[in-house]
Amino acid sequence: IADGSVDGENLQWKIPITIFTKSNPKAVAQQILMEKPEITITLNNIDENDWIKLNYNSIGLYRVKYESKTLARLSEPITN
Repeated sequence: IADGSVDGENLQWKIPITIFTKSNPKAVAQQILMEKPEITITLNNIDENDWIKLNYNSIGLYRVKYESKTLARLSEPITN
């Protein structure tokens, strides 16, 4: 890339991810730097009934695929 060329097929951004939970929505539960096109994140010590939110109060375009149960928990405060 030093010569100014860009290989569009292999271009990969590193994306900082912060994770927040219902139990403590103002504190970062975990921080990760996403360096691959797809990752799986395992959260320890999180109540199974908690919702999780990625990059709360951040600005950016992110595609997130939440598990059905997590999506339902996350949408509950919005609909009520």
